[in-house]
Amino acid sequence: MKKTIAIVPLLLLASMLTLLVGCNRSTGAEEPTLTEGKPSLTFTLQMPQGEPVTYRSAIHDQPEWTVKSLTMYQFNADGSKLLSIDKIDIAKLQPTGEAEYSYTKDFAPDKVGTTSRFLFVANDDIAGAAEGMSRADFEKLLMTKQLNENGTSKDILTGTDPNYTIPMSGVAKQGNTELIALAGTNKGTTVVLTRAVARVDVSNHVPNLTITKLYVENTYDRTTTFPTKDTAGEPTYQAPAGAQKVTMSAGFAPLPDPFTGIAGAEGKELKKAIYLYEGQQPETAAEVANATTIIVEGKLANGKEVKYRIPFVRSSETYTPVTVKRNYLYRIILGDNSPLEPGSKLVFTIEDTPWNAVLLNHHMPAIDVELIGHVTSSTLKYDYLHHTLYISWLQSEEHYTFKLSTRFKDHTAYSVTPINDVARRVKYELLPEDQLQVDMRYQDDLDNRDEARVAQFAITSDAAPEIQCILTIVYDKNYRNPDFKK
Repeated sequence: MKKTIAIVPLLLLASMLTLLVGCNRSTGAEEPTLTEGKPSLTFTLQMPQGEPVTYRSAIHDQPEWTVKSLTMYQFNADGSKLLSIDKIDIAKLQPTGEAEYSYTKDFAPDKVGTTSRFLFVANDDIAGAAEGMSRADFEKLLMTKQLNENGTSKDILTGTDPNYTIPMSGVAKQGNTELIALAGTNKGTTVVLTRAVARVDVSNHVPNLTITKLYVENTYDRTTTFPTKDTAGEPTYQAPAGAQKVTMSAGFAPLPDPFTGIAGAEGKELKKAIYLYEGQQPETAAEVANATTIIVEGKLANGKEVKYRIPFVRSSETYTPVTVKRNYLYRIILGDNSPLEPGSKLVFTIEDTPWNAVLLNHHMPAIDVELIGHVTSSTLKYDYLHHTLYISWLQSEEHYTFKLSTRFKDHTAYSVTPINDVARRVKYELLPEDQLQVDMRYQDDLDNRDEARVAQFAITSDAAPEIQCILTIVYDKNYRNPDFKK
């Protein structure tokens, strides 16, 4: 009998009680036969496929999902006692496809009918773990690697150059429960493994800025085996007790030579620029000096040396703190495709997404919106990166037309939904050839041009209606494009 396993959009370790006869999802390889009266768990290490988009960004590569060591920690049903520590022989992990392995663990016959909880740690040996300790105490134990003052991202990874690996941890579940019964029945279990670090990519959109150094101030030097939790059991991503804030003198990937910005949708991007441990940021702008901060040093085209501070906040426009979370990918977008004047402020935004999700706000998004028929002027600007149009004209018969595109494989039609009151009052229409036309005049007051207004539309594809691209149009009769130069 063939078995179908859904692809889960996270790095996961799927462990399942074996079938009498079964085939692996990706290879068709036979799974182990269940020995009568002897419980056996098959663990399958799987990676997300990034469907349903045709183009998939390089969200992770082999070093970022490779498992070179794996330990299973078995607790009793209430989690009060660690029963066993099982260091898995990595040679017994069987490749079953791209970024996928399987491993079968047999248990003694007298364990049939017992219920346990299983926690896993990959690519690290947890100091202090001992049989008899509680799960709560175990989860507070530290990952082995600690960042010293003026260390680098490589110091928080395991392995050695060039074979670095990322520590990960996860909990086994059957459906929504962590209680795993050892029995001769077909009950699949899943272990979601999350990386203990966050990844930072940097995109340089400043054409006259060459970045010569990237480093981090106020980053935490340690992290726990599992994320910290509140009283309800929800992750808080707080740094552990005793954690210190230190300066990381360099990240992970070497800087391009040269790392000069490029105007346009893609910019000049450095993937794996930095790996960080998790931690919350100060809540108010008055405490910004204590925030985890990326330091950008470089030179402008005129030779002037510059230094910019990029705290972990949503953008340079407002202080909205961004918590650094394990297994999240942060994309720092520097600049807005315009050259920097000496002494001017560097604008930036920080995008975040779970590391294993499709990067919908990446420069190759699943749904894209491009302004056509208009050019940048002193009264019009289209921010392509954020799909935001700024205008100061509401002339009669003035329409703004956008070309829609998608990378969904099974796409056949778009839907456009107004998501605020202004959008519901203006005129918009889907045209042939995948175009959207918007008239920012109110339908019930076509001559009112004094009132500033912001309209937002959610654009979706029938191939994946749960994924949205937000188009924003900002009208202000007094708007002047600060980047326009005659």
